[in-house]
Amino acid sequence: MPEDSHVQLREYIERILDEREKALTLTATNLEHRLERLNSLRDDVIHDRGMFVTKDTYADQHEELKKRVERVENKQSKMLGVGLTLISLAGIIGAVLGAIVTHIFFR
Repeated sequence: MPEDSHVQLREYIERILDEREKALTLTATNLEHRLERLNSLRDDVIHDRGMFVTKDTYADQHEELKKRVERVENKQSKMLGVGLTLISLAGIIGAVLGAIVTHIFFR
């Protein structure tokens, strides 16, 4: 084989190796960029997860809220009962007074 063909073959192999090295570097850079984006996404997910309420916390607070609502409803029921009782008494007193006034003045 002539010397010139050895040189060309050597240059050809070196060029192929250079191209492969560039491709490998580019692939490594792309992979590194993707990993950085994934790490950023993971950080976002971890941050968002910290913003959520746990089931236990929700259940405890919901149970406390239910108890408070029940107490308010019970107080409203008692107030309604007292109000109806007062209205009934006022009606009875009004009827008795009306009967007394009628009996005294229109007899």
